[in-house]
Amino acid sequence: MYILFPGRHHILTSFQFEYLTKTIKSLSESPLKNTDGSNDIEGIIFAVTSANHSGTKRNPVPFYLRAMMIQEFSKNLDVPIYVIGIDDVGTIENFANYTVKQIKHQTDGELNLTAENTSVICSTPVLKMYQELGFTILPAELEDINNQKYHAKLPWDIVELIVENKNWEKDQNIVPLIHESSSKIWNTYNLGSKVRRILSDPIIGEDGDITESRDYNTYVRQMDEIAELKFRETSPYILSGRIGDIGCAVGSWIKQACEVSELRESDFYGIEVARQLYDICIQRKHNGEFKNPNVFFAQKNAVTALVFEQHSMNTIHTSSLTHEIESYGSRSDLLSFIQNRLRN
Repeated sequence: MYILFPGRHHILTSFQFEYLTKTIKSLSESPLKNTDGSNDIEGIIFAVTSANHSGTKRNPVPFYLRAMMIQEFSKNLDVPIYVIGIDDVGTIENFANYTVKQIKHQTDGELNLTAENTSVICSTPVLKMYQELGFTILPAELEDINNQKYHAKLPWDIVELIVENKNWEKDQNIVPLIHESSSKIWNTYNLGSKVRRILSDPIIGEDGDITESRDYNTYVRQMDEIAELKFRETSPYILSGRIGDIGCAVGSWIKQACEVSELRESDFYGIEVARQLYDICIQRKHNGEFKNPNVFFAQKNAVTALVFEQHSMNTIHTSSLTHEIESYGSRSDLLSFIQNRLRN
């Protein structure tokens, strides 16, 4: 039999480890048998949802760090562990079914989870989707499904506690709640301050969007069409070395700069706050569209942070950005952006 544990898994808790340990013991002693007559746990599948999102308010921690936490968390569970990334596909009514299909697809059919061979750990309203498919639910933190009452803090509750407390690593009201595997990753990668900055960002939305009304396909074409003109206007002022493009959109200006032989020894750094545009930049780099291999993209907000080390850049380019900052933010956001550039 299998245990499916779906969730975003930004942090793993002490309660979850204790619950899993007890559940494994309980199921192994159950009268229910596998097809081979045993009642062994054949594997725990951590389905990490929104695996393709990071740096957003709903999903601030990247998938690779979440996967690292899970592997560290699971090393003493003494059962096979599978970590499967499930992409965000928006709101769909059959997301549980989609998750099960993704797991089967990604494992080439090795993990074919059904209501007959799998129990699902879930304490959020998502559990109803799995119930409709016939899966047995292991409620974990959930005490009362009708009133959504919990007898232990949910992982996201703990994330919010960390965000509220800059010294969370020393807070004995927080530290015991977090499994040591997550504490290790959160401390090593300074996730407390990074997640705090993301969740307090005044401009980006829940999923890393500046606006929900923008047609990104049209936007990409428009940016590429005007990139050559914008580059010609700015190229006389570019100093080689470390070159940054703030609000780089889909990387069109950097793509033009990479064509210039005089800049072939330069490093290019594209900064983009909108998740969809950042994703396109990464895809274009994977496609080999930038002649210079030293092109680096980051999803950051230049209003709330420096984005580059002080006095580290030879050239910083930005175009068609100030009006967007004031439109989607405020005049104070625009002034903050300008002050940050003076410090760069």
